[in-house]
Amino acid sequence: MSPGNQLTPPQPTVPTNEPPREFTVREGERVSETVIRAISEQDDVSLTDIVPLYECIDPDALDDFFEPTYDGRPSTATSVEFEYGGYTVVVRGYGVAELH
Repeated sequence: MSPGNQLTPPQPTVPTNEPPREFTVREGERVSETVIRAISEQDDVSLTDIVPLYECIDPDALDDFFEPTYDGRPSTATSVEFEYGGYTVVVRGYGVAELH
């Protein structure tokens, strides 16, 4: 293959040498709401101007995954990672959503 025909990997939205921006799940806020808020704050856009989360991941399933157990104990989920709004989103079981 000639040098002009080589594929180049896409550049990440957020440079990989920068630490991820973290957003804590607020009291009474669902994980899916935290993810939407994170994108809105990061990109400084209205919540209504963001691509619907359901186009990338099932918001109810995401929320259910991190819900406390039936007896009130915290979820044992470790993390979920998906692409959304031009970012890699990592939701951690301890109540943090990261944008990479």
